Amino acid sequence: IEDETWMCTGKSAKNGMMLIKMVKPDSIFQNIRMTLNRMLLMLGLVAVLVIVAIYYFVGNFTGKVQRVRYMTKQMGAGKFEYKLPDLGSDEIGEIADIFNQLNDEIQKLIYENYEKQLKIKDSYLNLMQEQINPHFLYNALSVISSLAMRSRDQRTMESIQYLANFYRISLNKGKQILTVEDEI
Repeated sequence: IEDETWMCTGKSAKNGMMLIKMVKPDSIFQNIRMTLNRMLLMLGLVAVLVIVAIYYFVGNFTGKVQRVRYMTKQMGAGKFEYKLPDLGSDEIGEIADIFNQLNDEIQKLIYENYEKQLKIKDSYLNLMQEQINPHFLYNALSVISSLAMRSRDQRTMESIQYLANFYRISLNKGKQILTVEDEI
């Protein structure tokens, strides 16, 4: 086989002539081996590139999912100050944007609730203040009435007692509705 020569034929694409070539089988197999080695090298490079690309995309995806997961844990723990960075325009990025919007809305509602609670406390304190002022007035009138009683000034004492009773009734003893009997 070492001294053997093969005859190869083929047609020329340019002028349609028949070509005949004498070649040794070793040179054909050497070319086939070189081509096979090049193909295996290319296949190996493509496989490495595919693995690197998969690793990159899986790592990127996992990182995004971990950030969203961390935010949900923070929100579950009542920590609403954490914001997700822009994670792109894919589905995970859209979920992150929705979480940020939800987080903003929750913070807004918490603030509004806090303000309402403060207003309720202020209203309650104002109501208490309004009740304290008349109580103070009719208690002061009762003290003045007792001083007038000690000095035996009957007319002043009765006038002050009538005024104190009027303020007691005006407070309605904490009731919203008064009976006619209580009013008289």
